[in-house]
Amino acid sequence: MKIKTLLVAAITVALVGPAATIPASASSFADGCEITLTVPARLAVDRPAQTFTIDMGEPHPCMGSLTTQYGSWGMMRSDQAYQARATFGTFDRHDLYSPVPKKVSLAASYARLDAQWARANGVAINLSIPRVNPSNTMDVRYRSWVTKPSVKRTLGEVKVTGTATRYQLPGYTDPTDSPGKRVGNAGAVVQVQKKVGAAWVTKKRVKTTKSGAFSATVKDTGAGAWRAVVNDSHVAFGTTSSDARVAKAKAAATKISKLKAKRSGKKVTVTAKVTAKSGKRYVAARGVKVQLQSKAGKKWRTVRTARTTSSGKVTLRVNARATTQYRVVVPKQSVVKAKSSKVFRR
Repeated sequence: MKIKTLLVAAITVALVGPAATIPASASSFADGCEITLTVPARLAVDRPAQTFTIDMGEPHPCMGSLTTQYGSWGMMRSDQAYQARATFGTFDRHDLYSPVPKKVSLAASYARLDAQWARANGVAINLSIPRVNPSNTMDVRYRSWVTKPSVKRTLGEVKVTGTATRYQLPGYTDPTDSPGKRVGNAGAVVQVQKKVGAAWVTKKRVKTTKSGAFSATVKDTGAGAWRAVVNDSHVAFGTTSSDARVAKAKAAATKISKLKAKRSGKKVTVTAKVTAKSGKRYVAARGVKVQLQSKAGKKWRTVRTARTTSSGKVTLRVNARATTQYRVVVPKQSVVKAKSSKVFRR
């Protein structure tokens, strides 16, 4: 059975230098001895010395030793009963070449053939070297986190709040054993999503504050699960929160206040404010349908319809030659119960 040979590297991820090359002491590459280094496409940093795996593919008995810009490693023979592993040396943060984020590609600065393999294949170990192809590029950024969102319902809306954070490497003035810290993921784009059927649908996009806090208010009356998805940013990879559920909106008790009616010639203008109970208090009922009704004989008929503003106010205008009895009516809706004002004449 073939076993992949892996290198486990422990590095301070902020380290990167120019890709080194194999010294020219050897005159040629050895036939049949070629490997390609493979590193993860993404590395999320959440500690001062970050570990990652270097994959060299299938075992290569021709390889004796290898050095990259992250340290040296001695290859165990492929016929050993266990797989060779080695940990590269970590680098102190005071010696970092450049900060996170960065792009990293591993290259061999030194490679040597295995002596036994070289003798068996008639290769001069001092004249030939393994061919080591550079690795793919690894995208190195900080790891991020996001809290389970708080989801609260107010009338026909849902308010979703939470906090997004990311890792930060220790600074030069921090103690040498400092583990780093979490800081607000400032300016990150957050998608506030609701689950609709089997799919998650983005209802609103907002940006985090300096402390990483975010808040979004969405018009919604149905029950369901909500979550926050933090997009990748320049310095940190994105993440997704666990979901929080909210119950279906219930029709709230309604009040009609500040009712005023004026006549100017044939034009009658009526203004009012509509509030609805939310918890223990009444708040402005915005976007609620309101009707102005006039009495004809024993029946009431709707003569004008409008919706409340964000402050719960509504204005209704109608033309009428004669003095008429009126009332303001809030019909039953998904978020409010029906309510009628007192009758007035204009």
